[in-house]
Amino acid sequence: METIRRAYEAWNGEEGIRAALSLFDPGVEFVNPESAIEGGTRHGHAGMFTALDSVDAAFADYVHTPEQLIDAGDKVLALVTFRAHGRDSGVPVEIPEQHVWTFHEGKIVRFEWFHDEEQARRAAGL
Repeated sequence: METIRRAYEAWNGEEGIRAALSLFDPGVEFVNPESAIEGGTRHGHAGMFTALDSVDAAFADYVHTPEQLIDAGDKVLALVTFRAHGRDSGVPVEIPEQHVWTFHEGKIVRFEWFHDEEQARRAAGL
């Protein structure tokens, strides 16, 4: 749980998730739902940053606020609120998300996010 808290603290900070790179396995899978700006799975640190660069391009000053963290063995389900402003429009956005973080040997090996809590719970094995 502490690793996930550190990941969100970094992600919401000035340097973003890059500040928490040491928490991620070099072969990490970053999975966006098909409804995302760029759906699909990205691999490795470079792939993760490519996906996150798309978020940076679409939204200004965004944060992911973890409301609840649920231990699921080698996974953690995070119930999160995403808050941002559209980069071009300035329109405020506040959306519930669910993040499933998977660990292996103390490193994050997979990050998958959802806009469907039941689907996220299934992915977390709950």
